[in-house]
Amino acid sequence: MTNPPLSLWKFPQQVLSGRGALQQLPSALHKLGIKKVLVVTDPGLVKTGLAGRLCDLLMAAGCEFRLFDGVVPEPPLSCLSEAVTFGAESGGVDSVIGLGGGSAMDVAKLAALLLGQGGDVRDYVGVDATPGRGLPSILISTTAGTGSEVTPVAIVTDVENQLKIGVVDKNILPDLALVDPALTDSCPPAVTAATGIDALTHAIEAYISRKTNPLSQALSLQAAGLLYRSLRTAFRDGKNQAARDDLAMGATLAGMAFGNSSCCAVHALSYPLGGRYHLPHGLANALLLTATMRFNAPACSKAFASLAAAMGVPAEGFLEALDGLCRDLEIPTSLKALGVERNAIRAMAKDAMGIDRLMDPNPRTLSEADAEGIYLSVF
Repeated sequence: MTNPPLSLWKFPQQVLSGRGALQQLPSALHKLGIKKVLVVTDPGLVKTGLAGRLCDLLMAAGCEFRLFDGVVPEPPLSCLSEAVTFGAESGGVDSVIGLGGGSAMDVAKLAALLLGQGGDVRDYVGVDATPGRGLPSILISTTAGTGSEVTPVAIVTDVENQLKIGVVDKNILPDLALVDPALTDSCPPAVTAATGIDALTHAIEAYISRKTNPLSQALSLQAAGLLYRSLRTAFRDGKNQAARDDLAMGATLAGMAFGNSSCCAVHALSYPLGGRYHLPHGLANALLLTATMRFNAPACSKAFASLAAAMGVPAEGFLEALDGLCRDLEIPTSLKALGVERNAIRAMAKDAMGIDRLMDPNPRTLSEADAEGIYLSVF
């Protein structure tokens, strides 16, 4: 019998989850010895008041803070540079808190790394390329989708080359991930849909990846069930707390799953859409999910049956269930309608094929022509 491959499982030092978890932040700050914080967030969360709530908690804990609210979707390298410069001014900070969706949390991860280790983020692109941990960090998710609060992955956009670049390293995992479903209650339906499908994509790809393992598969199945059964309800009734709670837990479990396995071709194909056309990451994944799984189907019949069972749908109806869910969530079905040009597809396929860390684990090998075909199937 062949021994299973070795697995190195990577998680944050602590995860605090559940409604009201945010209120435990002052206690966590004291335990971590944090005194002077760089808060990384976006203008929308300042407008809604969530950033203000966080700042009130920091003041209650006796912490100084600097608020950087310049994060934008699909953050460019310049956004990260601005955050690091802001954090280093006036004597610097001793820690970083990321508040928001994947964009804010990814910028926070990398800002903590660069403020602690120095250098340029390009020095650390790839897998396990950092020299050590950065400043202590806390990540607080406000969308149920990316799972970034529990993953060793951070993505930013190289605008000049129209590419997304990633740092994948256990050293960027936070000291504390804080998952409070109440922070997602105000997410509008379109955001709920796109981020929810992003999370479901994480669960599916972590399960079928060539790098999968028993831990990731167990997390994936639990996440897929929570996400599939709750997405429609949360989309239609954002105030349904039970659905929001399920989505938040499902997204976090899915993040843990792919953080210890891998995402695959859906993510590789989505990155050029973000790099070239600035399509939100979750929306790009949602557009490509069913088409890519249809391509993968010949290599995934048993895996799809297991995922279908976890989702509560017939084994032979897995792809139809994904299609139906995206339709019910009003996910756009056409790249063309979102401004993507047909003559860009060949270049996007080439770019996607160059993302080895995502293409190599895909359960069925793609050619560049296959990648083009998937794009064209949703054009």
